[in-house]
Amino acid sequence: AWTLAVLKIVSHPMPPAMALLFGVPLGIVLALPYLGWSRLRRHLPAAVAPLFFAALGATTEWVQHTATPLASWGALAYTQLDQLWLLQLASVTGMAGISFLVYWGAALAEDALARGLPSQRRTAPVFAAVMLGVLVFGHLRLAAADTDPSPVTVAAVGTDSTVSGLPLPPRAETQRWDAALLRRTQRAARAGARLVVWTEAATLVRRADEATWLRRLQDQVARLRVHVVAAYVVPLGTAPLRYENKYVWILPDGRIHHAYLKHQPVPGEPAVAGTAPHRAVNAGFGRASGAICYDYDFPGLAAAHRRLDVDLVVLPSSDW
Repeated sequence: AWTLAVLKIVSHPMPPAMALLFGVPLGIVLALPYLGWSRLRRHLPAAVAPLFFAALGATTEWVQHTATPLASWGALAYTQLDQLWLLQLASVTGMAGISFLVYWGAALAEDALARGLPSQRRTAPVFAAVMLGVLVFGHLRLAAADTDPSPVTVAAVGTDSTVSGLPLPPRAETQRWDAALLRRTQRAARAGARLVVWTEAATLVRRADEATWLRRLQDQVARLRVHVVAAYVVPLGTAPLRYENKYVWILPDGRIHHAYLKHQPVPGEPAVAGTAPHRAVNAGFGRASGAICYDYDFPGLAAAHRRLDVDLVVLPSSDW
């Protein structure tokens, strides 16, 4: 089932077999709570068994995204993305608390279907009371944060790049991509965007050209007077292929505030993992920071932004 789910996002240039590389490990890891519960539930009181299943499921998810490259794929918290009141629980418990409630509710429903509604007549009211408390907390938290700030226009810039490995494109081709990126950045600035973000790996810059390339880009940004997050790759070697997957945050005066390397390359991605701490930019419209694509499948990186009191996160991502 997980292989079929992952297959939905596997398309050219990725072969269908890529779905197996995520689907099979995910299926094995996320089956563990069900196997454990199936084996132990017969030895547990009816009121305790659903709680045990919820704890086992939430713990398995936490171990997955803290100790494996599978990150938080498959976490039940993602099923609640439209429930903003419920999602506020993440500010207290992280994603695990939301998943715990989903696992708990599902186990109660399964037990009621298997043994009849009276089977959980004592536990179901407790679950309902907990859910009500969580939703009230979420409503109050959102209400307190609703300050109706002035809107800020931001822009995401796409790319003409078709890089998918070796051979590396010639300079003439990357220069065409660069020109298109700059035109779109200028158009976004003229439309009123105060922050312009390029997509992940928007272009390819060779190491020998990087310093000159950056100076030219800084000059252009200084004329536009906007924040630009320019994402690109820098090849480090071709046998085997290795590269930096990075962005530079350029301030409206043309200075580079910081450079960031992707911290969590996708399994199989030949990128050098970054280790430098996240940095925040006081952008005039709030505190901002960033990460790249798969980084944000790891809740710990989002928590790092929370510790920086960040208002907005940019996330250049490669969407093939």
